[in-house]
Amino acid sequence: MRIPTFSIQLLLACVTAVSACASPYGATGPDDRAAIARNGFSADDVGYVLFDPDSGAVLAERQPAKPFAPASVAKLPAMAAALAVLGPDHRFETTLHITGRLGNGVLDGDLILKGGGDPSLSSEGLTELLRDLGALGVTRVTGRFLYDTSALPEMAEIDSGQPWTAGYNTGVGALSLNFNRFRFDWARPAAGQPVRVSAWSVSDAGRVPLDSVTVQLGAGAGAAFTPLIAADGQPANGEPEGERWRFAPQPGMAASLWLPVTRPGLAAAHVFRRLATEAGIAPPAPAPRAVPPHATP
Repeated sequence: MRIPTFSIQLLLACVTAVSACASPYGATGPDDRAAIARNGFSADDVGYVLFDPDSGAVLAERQPAKPFAPASVAKLPAMAAALAVLGPDHRFETTLHITGRLGNGVLDGDLILKGGGDPSLSSEGLTELLRDLGALGVTRVTGRFLYDTSALPEMAEIDSGQPWTAGYNTGVGALSLNFNRFRFDWARPAAGQPVRVSAWSVSDAGRVPLDSVTVQLGAGAGAAFTPLIAADGQPANGEPEGERWRFAPQPGMAASLWLPVTRPGLAAAHVFRRLATEAGIAPPAPAPRAVPPHATP
């Protein structure tokens, strides 16, 4: 079954056609067929309602009662709600905190990465935090490396009705990074040789190995990817950390594809640790913990 959808570009094209053809509060049947055809759709695949928000009067409409999958236009009400609740001057903050004492480049205490819900945080943002840390003279951490996701609930996926492996059905939470998806690469060097796999967190600045993801090789027909998740939503086999996938290579499948991150806070912490190590600071493996009241930002 094909679910009709339409893009923001097509919606704007239709609105432009409506504006050109319909006078204010005029007829509700402008000739928008050219805009629809130009975008590769049939008239039956498009529906919209254009109305005056002050009076509620309908300016134009096409199939107003027909249900459609909203596709990218769902971002518009989400943006409007965010502007109404948070305001246009709101800025999401991702912060670093320390406990203990700092002397001679050694932090004798904990380093804590705290997420503030930034949906567009990238590896470049973490690199900026590390530059600030380096400006303080920190070269070593003797305590723990913690990450704090308490600002928002963390969920393993956006919609349980969508496929687990869909690159858009990612985990969400207070500490999200690189849109909470990772690139999976695989290759078989030669006949009879084992398959090589790798997982990467990717941003405009490049890619970083994603240590929070483990891929277990399998074989046989069926799905190429299967998340190894127990009934309680935690990783299988009682492993408390990381996320694990089973991969069974299928004939003709692409050698690189995008998969969702199901534990975004942990993934972001691991990427930060990799970047910190490259910067000359080698923090220990990350652990979840809220920022204590006595910590210093």
